[in-house]
Amino acid sequence: MIARFLKTLCAALLVGTLATTNAVACAFHNYIPDPTPVDQMLASQSIVFARPDPGSGGELRIVRRLAGPALTDPALPVPDAMTRARLLASPGDALLMVRVAETEPWFRVAYADADYQEVIQRIVPQLPEWSREGDVGRFQFFADLLDHPSAELRRWALLELDRADYSVLRALDLSHTVSLAEVAAADDMMRPILILLAGLSGDVDAQRVIVDELAANASRDLPYLGAYVIALLEMQGTDAVGRIETTYLRDTGLPLATREKMLEAFAIISRAGDPETAATVRMTTSAVLDGEPTLAPAVARQFGFQGDWSQADAMARAARVHKFEEIADLFAVNQYVALSMQMENASQ
Repeated sequence: MIARFLKTLCAALLVGTLATTNAVACAFHNYIPDPTPVDQMLASQSIVFARPDPGSGGELRIVRRLAGPALTDPALPVPDAMTRARLLASPGDALLMVRVAETEPWFRVAYADADYQEVIQRIVPQLPEWSREGDVGRFQFFADLLDHPSAELRRWALLELDRADYSVLRALDLSHTVSLAEVAAADDMMRPILILLAGLSGDVDAQRVIVDELAANASRDLPYLGAYVIALLEMQGTDAVGRIETTYLRDTGLPLATREKMLEAFAIISRAGDPETAATVRMTTSAVLDGEPTLAPAVARQFGFQGDWSQADAMARAARVHKFEEIADLFAVNQYVALSMQMENASQ
């Protein structure tokens, strides 16, 4: 337990000290995700369905209380005219409303048709368990919605799965196979998680397309490049490690930022991937560092963020043979080596 705490602390320290460096953005996203409906419900005391009261000027009234105390004066807000008209035209629909505490204002989470309401009613009883015992049950619940007839619910499921740690994502029972057509049709927000799910599908026919998309994304340095790397590693295992090493990581013509996105994917697989592939990733990364010491700061950032200290020896060798011009890069490398030594001492 102490070792786990120290590992988390060291990773946090490394991330904190690199906050002002040239670290690239996440390989899978170029945005900060908004809270999902589950996040909002977990943080709320009261959860209700509400509809406009036709005889009261459009004010909302509670039609079903899902969680929280009984309310004598709920003080619900008046919906906008378009929402009110839509609700009045659809008597079975409602708004999902939450509030953190009795003294706080109500917040509209979602417009809920019959399908949406049915899912919410299944979720609310599980919120205490999801809060206490981690997220596996939560993410499996949404994995099971990936083939739901409702496009809105399928998108919500993807938003939730997009929050899962990759180790959790790999452990889910993914009965729905994500097609390449779904990936191609997705917007930039949803494409990374769909790429990861396609990689976990085991669809042999998808491998050629993933290889081609990886090459196209590397040439354009797109934000979801890392997702394609992980998908290929899942599909081809150790063979993909060698391909990515020779084709991309050792290509000095590629920008460092592009290769760092690939190293982020390597770091994720090193921590959470198939054991054989993870071991090959660690060995290959060390070999790449020996040949390309300029990549040491990128490895320090990405493997350090994952709490993976397997590159300490290669990092130390890189520091001995290469002079880093940027002080932030030198600090990243030295900090990684120092923190890895602390972890080693703590585990003895």
